[in-house]
Amino acid sequence: MKGSVENNVASDRNDYLVGDGLRLQLTINRNVLSITGDGCRVSLGSNSGHLRIIGDGCRVNIGCNVGYVEYNGDGGRIVLGPESLDRSRIKYRGVGGVIEFGQGRQNEKAKTTVRPEIFRGLQANQSDISRCERMCT
Repeated sequence: MKGSVENNVASDRNDYLVGDGLRLQLTINRNVLSITGDGCRVSLGSNSGHLRIIGDGCRVNIGCNVGYVEYNGDGGRIVLGPESLDRSRIKYRGVGGVIEFGQGRQNEKAKTTVRPEIFRGLQANQSDISRCERMCT
């Protein structure tokens, strides 16, 4: 399946998308969002749930992350906004990936080349989730 999904409403249920080259734009993710496919592009304004991506060469942009991000694949890029500085909530399994924290590409010091199993997730507390969602609305 090739296509795009654009949703300006928060996702309050578990979503599972499968296909190569998917394009996803979502304002808020509160539960489990699973994407399987190579070359996917994902943009989230706020993630307070669990984002799980399986596929090579995917690009993920998240404005404010207080939930989990799990990426399984090679050559991916995860760009997190300035409110997403907690590296412990990001898990990357693969080779040749890049995780950028803070200002993204504008801040080269924030770039981290990924080694497998460096990042582990932690539970987000409710005040972090509320603050993050207020910023995106």
